Amino acid sequence: MELKGYKPYSHEAQIAFLRDVHKFPEHFVSTFDRLRILRNKCLYGAARVSAETCLEALSFAVSFLPEFKKKFDAQA
Repeated sequence: MELKGYKPYSHEAQIAFLRDVHKFPEHFVSTFDRLRILRNKCLYGAARVSAETCLEALSFAVSFLPEFKKKFDAQA
């Protein structure tokens, strides 16, 4: 990230890096960011998360991780 001018000090910077440099589709980036915020609220603010939202997050991970892996394995 630093070689491309991004400072990986925040999750927002990491998400911007995925969007701007690696050209992940906006629907992946926006869902990833929304789930990041929800995770933060859950861990640090004791917010409750429904089972439905947990299943949505799991479904997203199942679809997102292969795309993530494919994009970064191609660069190795």
